[in-house]
Amino acid sequence: MSTVSYGKFTIEIPVRVKLFIDGEEVSSSKGKTFTRENPAQFDQTIAIIEEASTDDLNRAVDLAREVFDKDKYGWVTNYRQRLRILYKTAEILRDEAERIAVTVALENGMPIRQARAHVLAAAEIFEFYAGLADKVYGDSIVLSNGNVSLIFKEPVGVVAAVSPWNFPMTQAARKIAPALAAGCTVVWKPASYTPMSAMEIYRALAKAGLPKGVVNVIYGPGARLEMN
Repeated sequence: MSTVSYGKFTIEIPVRVKLFIDGEEVSSSKGKTFTRENPAQFDQTIAIIEEASTDDLNRAVDLAREVFDKDKYGWVTNYRQRLRILYKTAEILRDEAERIAVTVALENGMPIRQARAHVLAAAEIFEFYAGLADKVYGDSIVLSNGNVSLIFKEPVGVVAAVSPWNFPMTQAARKIAPALAAGCTVVWKPASYTPMSAMEIYRALAKAGLPKGVVNVIYGPGARLEMN
């Protein structure tokens, strides 16, 4: 183990990043891992990440589907719960922005001032969609023949989210926050270059009270997932 310091914050490296399935941090079912190097110092390993197998992926999807189909925890029907969790997630990200920015800068290579603004921007996205959670209304249209057309807006079910590395927190927030606001569940595969940023988002969601199985996070290059 060694340490990397930015200002008053110190990170012990390599960071161990596990899968998040059913509200728990778990190891790969196949025992595989991969590493992430420091983009500013290629010979320095900053993270060891659990690599998901097809079994892990299937389990994550099945759990997310069960939460949605059975409306476990009232996730689909209780918009007030979703609103509170998204607002709380935004608050946590904002409160911890200085610390999280260090992680973003370390694995992404952003200047710390940009990383800080990036985390705060992600918080704003969660806050924005929290405000929409209780405002997803349907509509009615009176047609020229006198008939009335009713429009219902409903969550689609399990959402697959794949997010890039270049702006890892805001790009992920733009996928995850609206899905959660609508009452969907999520299986998320972040970019392999930025697993620690993804970990920070998930931990903020969990700390905000996100029920188990609503968001499941798997890591690993998609091309290397075992097909069996």
